[in-house]
Amino acid sequence: MIVEDERDESIFDQGFDYQGLKLERPPQLHQIEVEVEALVIQGPMLATVLSQVKKLEASVLVLSQSKPSPFCCFMRSRGEVLVEECISRAECLTLAVRRQSKGVGGYLVSTRWQKNFWLLA
Repeated sequence: MIVEDERDESIFDQGFDYQGLKLERPPQLHQIEVEVEALVIQGPMLATVLSQVKKLEASVLVLSQSKPSPFCCFMRSRGEVLVEECISRAECLTLAVRRQSKGVGGYLVSTRWQKNFWLLA
């Protein structure tokens, strides 16, 4: 059922100034609480990361991934190897995230089951 209000139509007829209106942020219904812990530890990278994941009983491991260099087509960097090994060997859900190119936007997310999934966020 549609109910028309004559007063609403008169606003549009009068040339109402919409630039003066402010958009208000809707109230947040839920606040998500996440416990985050950051550590700086020296040692062999892969073994240290995997042992800390196991020790802390982490449920999610998020790794930053850099864009591969176009000059190193045949060789992977140490960072790329670390990320791929963590994804395949960690006991928890592991996400590798890297920013998509500036023109496109979004992020590329890699997991054990999906490689380079494009996420627009």
